[in-house]
Amino acid sequence: MKSMTGFAALEAEIETLKLSLRVRCVNSRFFEFKPHLPPDLYPVESEIKKSIQERLKRGSVDLYVHRKKLSKSASANVVADENLAKNYAKTYKALAKSLKISEELEMPTLAKVPGIFNVEENLKLSKSEKEFLFSSLEKLLAACDKERLREGKAIADDLNSIIGALENEVKQIAVYREEANADLEKRLHSRLEKFGLKAEVDEARIAQEVVIQIDKADITEELLRLKEHFKEFKRLLKAKEEVVGKRLDFYSQELLREVNTIGSKSQHSSITKHIVESKGMIERIREIVQNVE
Repeated sequence: MKSMTGFAALEAEIETLKLSLRVRCVNSRFFEFKPHLPPDLYPVESEIKKSIQERLKRGSVDLYVHRKKLSKSASANVVADENLAKNYAKTYKALAKSLKISEELEMPTLAKVPGIFNVEENLKLSKSEKEFLFSSLEKLLAACDKERLREGKAIADDLNSIIGALENEVKQIAVYREEANADLEKRLHSRLEKFGLKAEVDEARIAQEVVIQIDKADITEELLRLKEHFKEFKRLLKAKEEVVGKRLDFYSQELLREVNTIGSKSQHSSITKHIVESKGMIERIREIVQNVE
């Protein structure tokens, strides 16, 4: 099991290229890729996304890539702006003539004019540089994945602890179930006595009504479903499958639904106390599983 939260950074270089990479992952319902790339890497953006998605199935992923071409790559071209040079020379000569200055325009002077000579770096990746980029990306993702697995283990331990405590709450609810049924029968007799109707109502009719009321308040099915949900939840926590977050979220919702149903059926104060405790634990579970891949 993995967390959706992770971070990793990497710096690497070869003879012609230096790379600085960072990846940051946070929880999200789906996979969301947010690239922060230099323009020359736009052509390989879709390939980068595919590589990341092979490892990170869910979550919002920010990838930052900075690259620097090294001088050994001989990737720079010097380009002259001939039109600018001609305009400069023409204006220079016109001004010299106007001011009656005989000094001729020489190349060293022209070379100092901003914009006449420009250095254009060839940023296109070579085959070896592209391979280096993706091998570096793989190392970065492996480091991030290691962090996500570490945090995932901590999350699993936390969830196991809460599920264990929740099971104990449900066991206490099951213990109080018979007491709640007896209280229901006692309340019915008490109401009949209060209104002076007990003598007028046939005992068989009272027994029948008690059975009806107990059946309406029966929580056996909910307790059985909770038991099955606990079993499946714990199986997912131990499963070798990496992507279990959505299923854990589903079962946490089912746990809450069953506990709410028990709460609506039972009027017993001791059961109500355990329902409140159980709902608090389930809300904590639902919060935690939002960060599980």
